[in-house]
Amino acid sequence: MKAFFILLAFALTGSCLAVQMYAVGLDNPGEQWSWFDMNSAEFKLESSFGFSTHTVTVEYKMIPDSWGRYPSGQPFQIVFLINPSDQAIFTGAAVRIDREWVIAEAEDVFAAEEHYDENVQDQPSFLMRDKVRREWDGSERRYVEIRLGPVYYPKSFAFSLTYIDQNQLDINAFLAVFPVSQFNLYRDTSLRMNLLFRDADYPENRPVSLRSYSGNDLVFTKNSSGWWEAKLPSRDGWGDDPLIRWPRPFPLTPELRLFESDGHSFFHLLMLPPLKPADRPTKKVLLLYDLGVKIAHDRGTLFSALQSTAELGLADSDSINVLLMDNLEPVLFYPDFVTATDANIQSLFRRLKDAVIPEISGLPQLLRSAKDYFNKKNTAGELWVFTDAAEHCKAVSGANDILDLSWAKLEVPVEFNIFDCSTYSSDYLTLNGRTYNGNEYL
Repeated sequence: MKAFFILLAFALTGSCLAVQMYAVGLDNPGEQWSWFDMNSAEFKLESSFGFSTHTVTVEYKMIPDSWGRYPSGQPFQIVFLINPSDQAIFTGAAVRIDREWVIAEAEDVFAAEEHYDENVQDQPSFLMRDKVRREWDGSERRYVEIRLGPVYYPKSFAFSLTYIDQNQLDINAFLAVFPVSQFNLYRDTSLRMNLLFRDADYPENRPVSLRSYSGNDLVFTKNSSGWWEAKLPSRDGWGDDPLIRWPRPFPLTPELRLFESDGHSFFHLLMLPPLKPADRPTKKVLLLYDLGVKIAHDRGTLFSALQSTAELGLADSDSINVLLMDNLEPVLFYPDFVTATDANIQSLFRRLKDAVIPEISGLPQLLRSAKDYFNKKNTAGELWVFTDAAEHCKAVSGANDILDLSWAKLEVPVEFNIFDCSTYSSDYLTLNGRTYNGNEYL
């Protein structure tokens, strides 16, 4: 008993993908069926470095339609369509039509199609093809077509897919999505889909859901197998897919980031310093907070990431202060720097969270005040700029002029660290076959 699996078969089509799953009669292809229910669903996500291995296992069955009609007793093949990301690479599949799981194998596209057609009437068979369709505007879009059979009403059938996809990058964190809506068949039932997560590099990393469902948070708890687990009712899995976030450790090896805009290229090298915090000079950090009402990020997610940056990047021997706009005027939280203990940072960010959100960016005024503050204190330090000042950055040369003017007026050494929050940090650039991830820098 053998199933057949093909990964990289490409075809170009102009047809519209109107349905996600349907059945076609093998004896009488004129009979088609599109009424199904889902018996179970498990979505497994295991992260390692910047990638995650997704394993989706789902079980379905054909059901009568809303008029009480049901399919005939002939064998059917199931056609299932999904839309993976362009980066997703499928590495495995399996099918269960009777009681036994059968592992799919990779074959040449023409041989796989021929073998599938020869065997689908008599034994569990599986065919998966990576395709491209033509959109109305002429662009091409990837989709994957799965065929399996033979399936008889009312027996259930199941299949499993494994693929590798790139994690999205946030500030000091990774983001990933469980592709629930691609497989969920909405029914008002009590079926609860199983979501499993594990960080292979840091198993204690607990994921946090960035979306709630039916007014309830999606909470992950560790099960006996060491996986973080959550349950999602199928009736809630039809809209936005569950989006999770987990801490991203600083890289153990240097990481190069690249940003291009208006013909200018900027490189940023991220690496662990060779010194321990106790061995380096203490830092005096002025956090310039310039996030208005119109930011690309979810504000709560971004705010949590900024706090993590401060907690992870500063030692108790360092000190910190905050500069922000209040009633169109730059305002300091404290007259002087305060020690950067976790308690002080948490207190500072609680106060920052309650601050009035400005309608527009005040970046030039804030930079001028930061310059005056360091000059008045006559102390070297660091300026951490968190801004969504997109209007000041078109073209990029305009942003550079603002920074150059601020730096030229400083009478003491000040290091600028700029975090552009006007675009998602999951954006990436591919250059010479290599992908560079990270924040976009001004």
